[in-house]
Amino acid sequence: MNLSNLNLRDLRLLLTLFETGNLTAAARRVCLSTPVASRMLADMRHYFGDPLFVRRSQGMTPTPIVLRMIPTIQQIVSLTETLGRADYFDPQAHEGIVRIAMLDHVMMSFLTKRFLFELNRLAPKTQVEFRLVDQELDKRLVNGEIDMAVWPSDQFGPNFHSHSLHRSRCYLTVRRNHALHRLQSSLPEGAYVPIEEIVRFPKIACAYSQASWTGLFDFEERQQTLCWVPMYSAAAYWAATCDATLSLPNGGLHATFKKLDLVQIFVRPEHAFYETNNVKLVWHDRVHHDPMQKWVRGIFSQIFNKEAQALAI
Repeated sequence: MNLSNLNLRDLRLLLTLFETGNLTAAARRVCLSTPVASRMLADMRHYFGDPLFVRRSQGMTPTPIVLRMIPTIQQIVSLTETLGRADYFDPQAHEGIVRIAMLDHVMMSFLTKRFLFELNRLAPKTQVEFRLVDQELDKRLVNGEIDMAVWPSDQFGPNFHSHSLHRSRCYLTVRRNHALHRLQSSLPEGAYVPIEEIVRFPKIACAYSQASWTGLFDFEERQQTLCWVPMYSAAAYWAATCDATLSLPNGGLHATFKKLDLVQIFVRPEHAFYETNNVKLVWHDRVHHDPMQKWVRGIFSQIFNKEAQALAI
Protein backbone atom coordinates (compact mmCIF):
# COMPACT_ATOMS: atom_id res chain seq x y z
CA MET A 1 0.00 0.00 0.00
CA ASN A 2 1.38 3.39 -1.04
CA LEU A 3 0.91 6.38 1.27
CA SER A 4 2.29 8.89 -1.23
CA ASN A 5 -1.17 9.92 -2.48
CA LEU A 6 -2.30 10.91 1.01
CA ASN A 7 -1.62 14.36 2.44
CA LEU A 8 -0.59 15.11 6.01
CA ARG A 9 -4.17 15.91 7.02
CA ASP A 10 -5.27 12.45 5.84
CA LEU A 11 -2.51 10.81 7.84
CA ARG A 12 -3.31 12.78 10.98
CA LEU A 13 -6.96 11.79 10.70
CA LEU A 14 -6.06 8.11 10.34
CA LEU A 15 -3.68 8.26 13.28
CA THR A 16 -6.13 10.13 15.52
CA LEU A 17 -9.00 7.81 14.57
CA PHE A 18 -6.75 4.88 15.49
CA GLU A 19 -6.04 6.53 18.87
CA THR A 20 -9.63 7.55 19.71
CA GLY A 21 -11.78 4.93 17.96
CA ASN A 22 -14.36 7.65 17.38
CA LEU A 23 -14.76 9.70 14.19
CA THR A 24 -16.32 12.73 15.89
CA ALA A 25 -13.60 12.88 18.55
CA ALA A 26 -10.88 12.38 15.92
CA ALA A 27 -12.32 15.17 13.76
CA ARG A 28 -12.26 17.58 16.70
CA ARG A 29 -8.68 16.74 17.58
CA VAL A 30 -7.46 17.51 14.04
CA CYS A 31 -9.72 20.59 13.81
CA LEU A 32 -12.14 19.24 11.17
CA SER A 33 -15.91 19.08 11.10
CA THR A 34 -17.36 15.57 11.34
CA PRO A 35 -18.83 15.69 7.78
CA VAL A 36 -15.44 16.68 6.30
CA ALA A 37 -13.67 13.92 8.25
CA SER A 38 -16.30 11.43 7.09
CA ARG A 39 -15.73 12.38 3.43
CA MET A 40 -11.96 12.10 3.85
CA LEU A 41 -12.36 8.63 5.38
CA ALA A 42 -14.65 7.60 2.50
CA ASP A 43 -12.05 8.77 -0.04
CA MET A 44 -9.29 6.84 1.72
CA ARG A 45 -11.47 3.73 1.87
CA HIS A 46 -11.99 3.99 -1.89
CA TYR A 47 -8.27 4.52 -2.50
CA PHE A 48 -7.20 1.53 -0.42
CA GLY A 49 -10.16 -0.66 -1.36
CA ASP A 50 -10.60 -1.44 2.33
CA PRO A 51 -12.99 -0.20 5.07
CA LEU A 52 -9.95 0.77 7.19
CA PHE A 53 -12.11 1.06 10.32
CA VAL A 54 -15.08 -1.14 11.20
CA ARG A 55 -17.79 0.21 13.49
CA ARG A 56 -18.32 -2.03 16.52
CA SER A 57 -19.95 -1.61 19.94
CA GLN A 58 -16.64 -0.55 21.51
CA GLY A 59 -15.90 1.98 18.77
CA MET A 60 -14.29 1.99 15.34
CA THR A 61 -11.84 -0.89 15.13
CA PRO A 62 -8.89 -0.69 12.67
CA THR A 63 -8.53 -3.35 9.98
CA PRO A 64 -5.24 -5.26 9.50
CA ILE A 65 -4.24 -2.81 6.73
CA VAL A 66 -4.42 0.12 9.17
CA LEU A 67 -2.54 -1.81 11.84
CA ARG A 68 0.30 -2.38 9.36
CA MET A 69 0.37 1.29 8.32
CA ILE A 70 0.20 2.91 11.76
CA PRO A 71 3.94 2.69 12.65
CA THR A 72 4.86 4.37 9.35
CA ILE A 73 2.13 7.01 9.75
CA GLN A 74 3.34 7.78 13.26
CA GLN A 75 6.88 8.33 11.98
CA ILE A 76 5.71 10.59 9.13
CA VAL A 77 3.53 12.75 11.39
CA SER A 78 6.21 13.00 14.07
CA LEU A 79 8.97 13.91 11.61
CA THR A 80 6.75 16.49 9.92
CA GLU A 81 5.97 18.17 13.24
CA THR A 82 9.66 18.19 14.16
CA LEU A 83 10.53 19.72 10.79
CA GLY A 84 7.92 22.41 11.28
CA ARG A 85 9.25 23.32 14.70
CA ALA A 86 12.85 23.41 13.51
CA ASP A 87 12.60 25.12 10.13
CA TYR A 88 9.46 27.20 9.96
CA PHE A 89 9.42 29.33 13.08
CA ASP A 90 11.75 32.22 13.81
CA PRO A 91 10.76 34.13 16.98
CA GLN A 92 12.56 37.28 15.85
CA ALA A 93 10.70 37.37 12.53
CA HIS A 94 7.27 36.18 13.67
CA GLU A 95 4.43 38.70 13.52
CA GLY A 96 1.12 37.92 15.16
CA ILE A 97 -1.01 38.04 18.30
CA VAL A 98 -1.11 35.47 21.09
CA ARG A 99 -4.33 35.52 23.12
CA ILE A 100 -4.16 34.29 26.71
CA ALA A 101 -7.06 34.12 29.18
CA MET A 102 -6.55 34.21 32.94
CA LEU A 103 -8.03 35.55 36.15
CA ASP A 104 -7.05 39.12 36.94
CA HIS A 105 -4.82 38.23 39.90
CA VAL A 106 -2.65 36.11 37.58
CA MET A 107 -2.67 38.89 34.98
CA MET A 108 -1.37 41.33 37.60
CA SER A 109 1.33 39.01 38.92
CA PHE A 110 5.05 39.60 38.59
CA LEU A 111 5.36 36.24 36.80
CA THR A 112 3.06 37.35 33.98
CA LYS A 113 5.04 40.58 33.76
CA ARG A 114 8.25 38.56 33.48
CA PHE A 115 6.71 36.50 30.69
CA LEU A 116 5.61 39.60 28.78
CA PHE A 117 9.03 41.23 28.98
CA GLU A 118 10.81 38.00 28.00
CA LEU A 119 8.49 37.44 25.04
CA ASN A 120 9.06 41.02 23.87
CA ARG A 121 12.82 40.50 24.08
CA LEU A 122 12.87 37.20 22.18
CA ALA A 123 9.99 37.85 19.74
CA PRO A 124 9.63 41.66 19.49
CA LYS A 125 7.04 41.51 16.67
CA THR A 126 4.73 39.14 18.57
CA GLN A 127 1.95 40.84 20.51
CA VAL A 128 -0.01 39.53 23.49
CA GLU A 129 -3.70 40.04 24.17
CA PHE A 130 -4.78 39.20 27.71
CA ARG A 131 -8.42 38.19 28.29
CA LEU A 132 -10.34 37.56 31.49
CA VAL A 133 -11.57 34.01 32.03
CA ASP A 134 -15.33 33.55 31.74
CA GLN A 135 -17.84 30.69 31.76
CA GLU A 136 -17.31 29.95 28.06
CA LEU A 137 -13.58 29.40 28.38
CA ASP A 138 -13.66 25.97 26.70
CA LYS A 139 -15.67 27.28 23.72
CA ARG A 140 -13.31 30.21 23.24
CA LEU A 141 -10.31 27.87 23.22
CA VAL A 142 -12.00 25.72 20.58
CA ASN A 143 -13.18 28.50 18.26
CA GLY A 144 -9.94 30.47 18.33
CA GLU A 145 -10.98 33.51 20.37
CA ILE A 146 -8.15 32.62 22.75
CA ASP A 147 -5.11 30.39 22.27
CA MET A 148 -4.35 29.31 25.83
CA ALA A 149 -5.58 29.89 29.37
CA VAL A 150 -4.31 29.78 32.93
CA TRP A 151 -6.87 27.85 34.95
CA PRO A 152 -6.74 25.56 38.02
CA SER A 153 -9.21 22.96 36.78
CA ASP A 154 -9.48 19.54 35.16
CA GLN A 155 -12.88 20.34 33.69
CA PHE A 156 -11.74 20.16 30.07
CA GLY A 157 -12.32 17.17 27.81
CA PRO A 158 -10.00 14.84 25.87
CA ASN A 159 -9.41 17.38 23.09
CA PHE A 160 -7.54 19.68 25.48
CA HIS A 161 -3.97 19.64 26.72
CA SER A 162 -2.50 21.12 29.88
CA HIS A 163 0.80 21.74 31.62
CA SER A 164 1.06 22.26 35.37
CA LEU A 165 2.54 25.66 36.23
CA HIS A 166 2.64 25.51 40.02
CA ARG A 167 0.70 24.41 43.08
CA SER A 168 -0.33 26.83 45.80
CA ARG A 169 -2.49 27.00 48.91
CA CYS A 170 -5.51 29.26 49.26
CA TYR A 171 -5.25 32.35 51.45
CA LEU A 172 -7.73 34.04 53.75
CA THR A 173 -6.95 37.75 54.04
CA VAL A 174 -8.08 40.82 55.97
CA ARG A 175 -6.81 44.37 56.32
CA ARG A 176 -3.98 44.96 58.77
CA ASN A 177 -5.21 45.72 62.31
CA HIS A 178 -8.51 43.96 61.59
CA ALA A 179 -9.95 42.32 64.73
CA LEU A 180 -8.99 38.90 63.34
CA HIS A 181 -5.44 40.11 62.71
CA ARG A 182 -5.19 41.38 66.28
CA LEU A 183 -6.56 38.07 67.57
CA GLN A 184 -4.04 36.13 65.52
CA SER A 185 -1.21 38.27 66.88
CA SER A 186 -2.24 37.36 70.42
CA LEU A 187 -2.21 33.60 69.79
CA PRO A 188 0.84 31.35 70.26
CA GLU A 189 3.05 30.92 67.22
CA GLY A 190 1.61 28.31 64.84
CA ALA A 191 -1.91 28.52 66.29
CA TYR A 192 -4.94 28.83 64.03
CA VAL A 193 -7.68 31.46 64.31
CA PRO A 194 -10.95 29.80 65.46
CA ILE A 195 -13.57 29.47 62.73
CA GLU A 196 -16.30 30.75 65.05
CA GLU A 197 -14.44 34.06 65.24
CA ILE A 198 -14.04 34.30 61.44
CA VAL A 199 -17.72 33.71 60.62
CA ARG A 200 -18.71 36.70 62.76
CA PHE A 201 -17.46 38.89 59.89
CA PRO A 202 -18.90 39.25 56.37
CA LYS A 203 -17.00 38.18 53.29
CA ILE A 204 -16.32 39.63 49.86
CA ALA A 205 -17.03 37.10 47.11
CA CYS A 206 -15.54 36.91 43.62
CA ALA A 207 -18.02 35.79 40.96
CA TYR A 208 -17.18 36.77 37.39
CA SER A 209 -20.60 35.97 35.93
CA GLN A 210 -23.33 36.61 38.50
CA ALA A 211 -24.01 36.91 42.20
CA SER A 212 -23.73 33.32 43.43
CA TRP A 213 -22.20 31.47 46.36
CA THR A 214 -18.45 31.24 45.96
CA GLY A 215 -15.66 30.44 48.33
CA LEU A 216 -12.40 28.59 48.80
CA PHE A 217 -13.06 27.54 52.43
CA ASP A 218 -16.00 25.58 53.82
CA PHE A 219 -16.80 28.13 56.54
CA GLU A 220 -17.46 30.87 53.96
CA GLU A 221 -20.93 29.43 53.41
CA ARG A 222 -21.76 30.55 56.94
CA GLN A 223 -20.60 34.13 56.36
CA GLN A 224 -22.83 36.95 55.20
CA THR A 225 -21.78 38.34 51.81
CA LEU A 226 -20.94 42.03 51.86
CA CYS A 227 -20.70 42.23 48.06
CA TRP A 228 -19.86 40.29 44.91
CA VAL A 229 -17.17 41.58 42.57
CA PRO A 230 -16.00 40.17 39.23
CA MET A 231 -12.25 40.58 39.83
CA TYR A 232 -9.85 39.80 42.66
CA SER A 233 -8.15 43.18 42.29
CA ALA A 234 -11.44 44.95 43.11
CA ALA A 235 -12.12 42.49 45.93
CA ALA A 236 -8.71 43.20 47.45
CA TYR A 237 -9.41 46.93 47.33
CA TRP A 238 -12.67 46.50 49.23
CA ALA A 239 -11.09 44.11 51.74
CA ALA A 240 -8.46 46.74 52.51
CA THR A 241 -11.11 49.31 53.41
CA CYS A 242 -13.59 47.36 55.55
CA ASP A 243 -13.96 44.51 58.05
CA ALA A 244 -14.86 41.82 55.51
CA THR A 245 -12.66 38.80 54.81
CA LEU A 246 -11.47 37.71 51.37
CA SER A 247 -10.29 34.31 50.17
CA LEU A 248 -7.65 34.31 47.44
CA PRO A 249 -6.67 31.32 45.29
CA ASN A 250 -3.02 32.40 45.44
CA GLY A 251 -1.86 35.30 47.57
CA GLY A 252 1.69 35.10 46.24
CA LEU A 253 0.55 35.96 42.71
CA HIS A 254 -1.64 38.87 43.70
CA ALA A 255 0.19 42.14 43.00
CA THR A 256 -2.09 44.15 45.27
CA PHE A 257 -1.83 41.73 48.19
CA LYS A 258 1.07 43.61 49.82
CA LYS A 259 0.41 47.00 48.26
CA LEU A 260 -2.97 47.24 49.97
CA ASP A 261 -1.46 46.01 53.24
CA LEU A 262 -3.59 42.87 53.44
CA VAL A 263 -2.45 40.18 55.85
CA GLN A 264 -3.03 36.43 55.91
CA ILE A 265 -5.24 34.81 58.51
CA PHE A 266 -4.15 31.25 59.28
CA VAL A 267 -6.87 28.61 59.40
CA ARG A 268 -6.64 24.85 59.61
CA PRO A 269 -5.85 23.35 56.16
CA GLU A 270 -8.80 20.93 56.31
CA HIS A 271 -11.20 23.86 55.93
CA ALA A 272 -9.94 24.53 52.38
CA PHE A 273 -11.91 22.82 49.61
CA TYR A 274 -8.62 22.04 47.87
CA GLU A 275 -5.42 21.26 49.72
CA THR A 276 -3.60 23.04 46.91
CA ASN A 277 -4.59 24.69 43.67
CA ASN A 278 -2.91 23.05 40.68
CA VAL A 279 -2.66 26.03 38.34
CA LYS A 280 -2.32 24.91 34.72
CA LEU A 281 -1.71 26.27 31.26
CA VAL A 282 -4.51 24.85 29.08
CA TRP A 283 -4.90 24.77 25.29
CA HIS A 284 -6.92 22.97 22.62
CA ASP A 285 -5.87 20.58 19.85
CA ARG A 286 -6.45 23.46 17.42
CA VAL A 287 -3.08 24.98 18.37
CA HIS A 288 -1.33 21.91 19.78
CA HIS A 289 0.96 21.44 16.76
CA ASP A 290 1.42 25.12 15.91
CA PRO A 291 5.20 25.79 16.29
CA MET A 292 4.72 29.41 17.37
CA GLN A 293 2.09 28.50 19.97
CA LYS A 294 4.25 25.70 21.30
CA TRP A 295 7.22 28.05 21.61
CA VAL A 296 5.15 30.65 23.50
CA ARG A 297 3.75 27.97 25.81
CA GLY A 298 7.31 26.89 26.54
CA ILE A 299 8.39 30.42 27.51
CA PHE A 300 5.32 30.90 29.72
CA SER A 301 5.72 27.52 31.45
CA GLN A 302 9.46 27.97 31.97
CA ILE A 303 9.01 31.29 33.77
CA PHE A 304 6.14 30.10 35.96
CA ASN A 305 7.69 26.75 36.82
CA LYS A 306 11.11 28.15 37.70
CA GLU A 307 10.08 31.27 39.60
CA ALA A 308 7.09 29.76 41.40
CA GLN A 309 9.12 26.84 42.67
CA ALA A 310 11.97 29.11 43.75
CA LEU A 311 9.63 31.31 45.78
CA ALA A 312 7.48 28.37 46.98
CA ILE A 313 4.27 30.25 46.28
